[in-house]
Amino acid sequence: MACWRGRSLKDGAREYKKEASFFEVRCPSSAFLPNSILIAMKVLDKLNVLACLAAAALPAVNAAALVSTTTLACPPVAAASPAATLICSKTGDVNGAKRKSIRTFKSKSTNLGDVCITECLNDSTCLSFSYDSSKTECRLMLKTVTEQQFTPGSTTITWWDRGCWTLPTTCANPPTSTVTSKVVCNHDNVLRALYGKGSAASSFCSSYTTSIATAGQVYPSYLTAWSTTSERISSACTCLSVSPLTTSTIPTSTSTSEPEPTDDPLDPGWTSTYTWSEAILPVFTSFPPYEDTPVVQPPFPTSTQVDSLPPAYTPVDECIFDPLATDAKYELFVYGPDEDTSDFVVPKAYLFAKLGDQNFATEEEANAWTPPLFRFSQPAGSSFYDIIAETASGDRYLGYNAANGDILVAGQSSGPSSTTQSISNMTQIRTTAFIIACDGSVEVVIAGVRSRWGFKATENMVLYGYGEAPGGDLILKATPKSATLAELRRRGKGNWGGNPRCPNLANAWASTRGGAPGAYNINNCGEGYTQGIEDGGFYYVRITCQDLHRCYSDCSRTWEECNDDFNTRGHGVPGEFRCRSLNWKTGAQGRCFKVVTNMYERLKGGVGRNNFNRANSDRCTCNCDNGGGICNGQCADNNFLSTKENCGACGRRCEGDLVCNSSRQCDCNWGALGRNSPDNCGVCGRRCATEKGIICSNGECVCPFDTQTDRSNCGACGNICPTGTHCNGGQCVCNEDQCGNVCLNLKYNPNNCGSCGNVCASGYCKNGVCWDIPVDTPICIPKEVVTNGGFDSGDIAPWTGPASTGITSGRILTDSRSPPDSPNSLQITLPASAVQYTQFADIYQNIDICVGQKYAIRYSVRVEVKNSFGGGCDAMVLVPGQGFVVQSLDINKAAYTDIVVEFTADQGVVSSPMFFQSIVAPDGVNGRSTVTFRVNCKGGSTGGGLLRIDSISIAPI
Repeated sequence: MACWRGRSLKDGAREYKKEASFFEVRCPSSAFLPNSILIAMKVLDKLNVLACLAAAALPAVNAAALVSTTTLACPPVAAASPAATLICSKTGDVNGAKRKSIRTFKSKSTNLGDVCITECLNDSTCLSFSYDSSKTECRLMLKTVTEQQFTPGSTTITWWDRGCWTLPTTCANPPTSTVTSKVVCNHDNVLRALYGKGSAASSFCSSYTTSIATAGQVYPSYLTAWSTTSERISSACTCLSVSPLTTSTIPTSTSTSEPEPTDDPLDPGWTSTYTWSEAILPVFTSFPPYEDTPVVQPPFPTSTQVDSLPPAYTPVDECIFDPLATDAKYELFVYGPDEDTSDFVVPKAYLFAKLGDQNFATEEEANAWTPPLFRFSQPAGSSFYDIIAETASGDRYLGYNAANGDILVAGQSSGPSSTTQSISNMTQIRTTAFIIACDGSVEVVIAGVRSRWGFKATENMVLYGYGEAPGGDLILKATPKSATLAELRRRGKGNWGGNPRCPNLANAWASTRGGAPGAYNINNCGEGYTQGIEDGGFYYVRITCQDLHRCYSDCSRTWEECNDDFNTRGHGVPGEFRCRSLNWKTGAQGRCFKVVTNMYERLKGGVGRNNFNRANSDRCTCNCDNGGGICNGQCADNNFLSTKENCGACGRRCEGDLVCNSSRQCDCNWGALGRNSPDNCGVCGRRCATEKGIICSNGECVCPFDTQTDRSNCGACGNICPTGTHCNGGQCVCNEDQCGNVCLNLKYNPNNCGSCGNVCASGYCKNGVCWDIPVDTPICIPKEVVTNGGFDSGDIAPWTGPASTGITSGRILTDSRSPPDSPNSLQITLPASAVQYTQFADIYQNIDICVGQKYAIRYSVRVEVKNSFGGGCDAMVLVPGQGFVVQSLDINKAAYTDIVVEFTADQGVVSSPMFFQSIVAPDGVNGRSTVTFRVNCKGGSTGGGLLRIDSISIAPI
């Protein structure tokens, strides 16, 4: 809250200048200062003899303590490297709507603002300050310069942020400071509402006393739209120079220290520096040093085990023939319906025939015999292959005789569309005629007819149509040369091999799944889990297929184990000779070995994988080697259940920055935080009341100050004793005199002049005696002169307009870009015009100003919708007693442009009306004028555009 300060006549001069300073009270939390703290200044004109507000007894008013006047230990020095974001020693001004003052005082300072610097650094609430060299005036601010929307420019006011200066720890000549604290009224919507009600507002403020400032207080209807809080209403009444009534009855006298005026008491000029102050002794409320927010432990899932079955059976490629592998070598073997017809095929002289009985001399010779190797070649542009046998005499190409179907050999390829001569038979044969299936089966297509194989004269191969071969159709198959398959092993048997039963669960073993179909037996190869396996007519291969089926069905056996058993037992083992028991001399043993080996190769490829995986999917499940449960495809051991994602149970996740502790509970990451984190002080979730100055030390929330004597932490951290008091024994006590719970100076307080309750009608108290203003002195009190500058009333009055050269409209609308506490603005629609013309609109109102006073005009304008031409726009103000001041607008800027124009009311002063903007002042002190605001844009043929104007203020500076 604030009162007005004036400067009276000096040396008989008839000019009378009034100077108003706005001072702000900064409020702490209501939990700590339930009563108001008031420092008020007052200069009364000859018509107003009410005392300035002493609102200490208003129960709901909550204002903060003002600055201390304690002397600094050492003079301040400029910071060596101030932050780039700071404003240091720059001229300009700030937005009046954003300006937050602590106090203003006179100072014969240098341009560096030496006294301003000292007082700001002496006040913990001061974040920036300014020095006006033309008025030798300091102003301390509650905000940084940037936060007040600083605009650089050539003015007499220089600005600094607090961080531009530092205090050395030692110095030779420490400074002193005796500046008195002052306060300011709040220019808000409540004040705007009062401005619009004239005598009704004065009447309300005069009767607004502490006795009716209670809960449920009924206020005038023109205020209820803005506020019903007593501190805002009391502040607004103070700005009108009308005070709520208050009394104090308990006299206490102590020492006084306010500076005494030195001017002649008969000369009213001393009133220009007259100040007085009051402060309420606060009653502090205790508060806890910390607030606990316990860690919310995640719930335990209903189940911590997730079944892990083998992956669903997905067939893989069973091909053993790769047409792209041009260097692959194959053995050719013919499968028949019995042991006698199944045999190797080899080139013999000019024929292609089965191996037959070789009459081996010994079993060793029979086992040492190796079949010839073949390769396949596909000539360019052909879909058929050549079969090439590698012999001691060179490559031999297989081909067919179209006349009789004989399979002969040639020394070269015939190509897909011709023939070549066979070796030793002078017969034309075609070699590029074979097709090879995925499983290695070899066939020939002649004139669109597929042919199969048979024997002619028991040895040489010949082609027949399907079903025509003697003794049944034969199948010629190419078998790739055996390759060694790498074996992969992990810890669990379920992970062994190249095709494990549990590929997605490490450290696992497989067992028969509950509810799985029972094991069953088969009779022949190709049944059950042996699909794609052939026995070649050999009995011993059939019983080995039965063993393979049972092995694949056993979940404890691996793929490699079953395949190796098939190969080993099929060949024969001691006590179970199988193929080894056949006649080696005739080659029956070797042919049986060949069938087993060929099938073994298939088992190591896609045929074996598919059979094994199908059995695994049908019958098996996976288990953890460590006996633990399975969590999301992993075996959960003790370490696993101590992780952030699985704290104590599968899927029990610690959120945010929490980790899993040794007790398997979510906790703070103490390794990263340490035990002195203010948000987790000793206990996870314990936040120290840092806003009150509490710190975390050794895991405890403590106050680091001497709460018995520290004025800013009196009795407890964050308890601030107001200006005019000090801390003694943990309680705030008055520095000077005391009336009730109000600290003051009885020598200069106009509400308690000389003794408690003695109110001076003039508003002046000097040395404990009331002082009266000379009755013949005209007085003008500077104040905010614009009414309804924020259009908060919802009506255009008392403005006149908008008026222009064309059809112009204006209406009051809410505006999202207006200040939150003043949400309305005036929307102006300009008329349409040809592009070469400019259209404008004016609004104006009559104002009362003080002659010779310096004022700042502030207003905000934005282009809401450009006109159809997109022409440029200007905003301008017709300054009282002077002319228009123009500001160009950015028509593409969505935000408001804040405009500040300063002027002194010393031009165009007349005793009777002359011009529209003349300042009419019959007594030479109190003036009446008209202020006009104009917006104009270069024309738009189909629309003139929309503009907004808001936050109009004309205040003394």
